[in-house]
Amino acid sequence: MRKILSFFTFSGKAFLLILLLIVGWTFVNVSNLFKGGKSQKGDDVTGLFLPDDAHADATTTSCIVTTCPHVAVFDGHAFKIENDFFQKSFHTDYSVARSRYERGEMPPDLLRFGAVPRMRDGRIALQLQEIEPEESFIDKVQLMRVIHSMTSEIIPSNVSGKLYAFERADLEHTTALPSRAVLNAVSDVVTLFSDKKSFWNANDEQDPARFFKPKDEIEFTFQGLSPNEPALLVVQSFFRDWMIGEASRRSFLPSFVYSATAFRVGALVFGLVYLLSGRKHGGDLLSLAPLFMGSGSESAQCSILFYHQDASGRYALTTVHKSRDWRYGTEVIELPHEAVQENGTMKVKAVFTRKHKLNFIGAVQNAQEAPCVTEELAPLRAASSRLGDVFPELSENGRYVHMIPGDTVDVDFEDPQTPLRAKQQETYLMRSSGFYTALRPEYKKIAGNWSARISDEAREHYRDLASSVHA
Repeated sequence: MRKILSFFTFSGKAFLLILLLIVGWTFVNVSNLFKGGKSQKGDDVTGLFLPDDAHADATTTSCIVTTCPHVAVFDGHAFKIENDFFQKSFHTDYSVARSRYERGEMPPDLLRFGAVPRMRDGRIALQLQEIEPEESFIDKVQLMRVIHSMTSEIIPSNVSGKLYAFERADLEHTTALPSRAVLNAVSDVVTLFSDKKSFWNANDEQDPARFFKPKDEIEFTFQGLSPNEPALLVVQSFFRDWMIGEASRRSFLPSFVYSATAFRVGALVFGLVYLLSGRKHGGDLLSLAPLFMGSGSESAQCSILFYHQDASGRYALTTVHKSRDWRYGTEVIELPHEAVQENGTMKVKAVFTRKHKLNFIGAVQNAQEAPCVTEELAPLRAASSRLGDVFPELSENGRYVHMIPGDTVDVDFEDPQTPLRAKQQETYLMRSSGFYTALRPEYKKIAGNWSARISDEAREHYRDLASSVHA
């Protein structure tokens, strides 16, 4: 009797597994159809094996990392590049990128400026620059002016989209530094993150000890935290693994292996096998959540993956952190309550997918938020170096400012209305929406010798970066 029951149990599990594979295959093909990734040759079967996400439909033969469009601030004499934007808004294929953006899968980017924009011809002006072999599609650009005390600091979060205003003294006092930092489960690197002053003294100079290569992992341990209060992670990082070149299609096998949909179907199968194997607890399945809830495989590229340890000792994905590439970016990452254990310990793991420089990491609880006033400045004029007046595209829904390599777009904004008072300062941020894609052949031809049109500042930066990569 027991053998008969075992046979039926096994048969039932096998049937469920086959059913899940069929459902997964159907999901991938329907997903590809709606995403625009379906084969145009009418082959319904190969849809499962098409290049997905960040590697679809490009035309070159090598896969080289590109970054993002850049924004420059007028300093009173010339436009100087502040940083890059659209960190989480890339897909090689235009139709897929636009579809994902318009479905709300590519959130706005919030970039804090280190410099205060100066007036140009009586207006605050920014310049959007496309200085890499890619295409950008700008939907909205908004300048945010935050007025706050001279003793406070403004730090954005690209997880929640919130602005945090902290008193510097209180932030320094309440920030907990890691008590342990173990690199690749072997090396103790806690001394690299043991000085709070490094937060205020960030620079972009070479510092080999703070560079981390692809597949490096650092497990940070924080102690003395309150288990009843949520924690914020303050991160200061810099993307340093870049060489100018075009995004491209991978070969068949890597395309399938790195496919987000294939990966998720595999995770579903693994999860079912796990459950059907007689396990009594499903906690390990939490580690699979990013495969179902992530925004696509390209989200994990050129990034630092941050995980937090839960009460069971397992790591769950907190966020895919996309570092800036021109200079350090400082951002807040909100952590869930479960990240802080009952004994006040919190463990966070950073996994590097490309070469990054990590300057600072700290856990903040109960920091006093400083008073501030936020003023939103809308664009008044937008002029493209190639297309002329593009203000209608920037101000109307459903239209985009199209940028190809060598293009610039000068944007003038409304005048600030809130006066600065004694002992106050202003910090500017840019909130932008849109996406960027691989450079299509027809626009590569139009761009021509675009590298001759980028600024001397950009050209010098890339020379320095190339030498540092090959060093």
